[in-house]
Amino acid sequence: QAFSALDKEDTGFVKAMEFGDVLRSVCQKLTDNQYHYFLRRLRLHLTPNIHWKYFLENFSTFQDEVRR
Repeated sequence: QAFSALDKEDTGFVKAMEFGDVLRSVCQKLTDNQYHYFLRRLRLHLTPNIHWKYFLENFSTFQDEVRR
């Protein structure tokens, strides 16, 4: 819901800075290193806008990797 609230035109994208703010508010224990690792893992660090729907589809994979 937080991502869709930022995506007023329903493009599926949000600004990377807004994405980080939302992600950190949801995952309070997410460190900067984990956040940047995740962006690199999904190749999301290469763009100023994040496809949040793609992120949500792949988030469970990231959670599994972080727990290891």
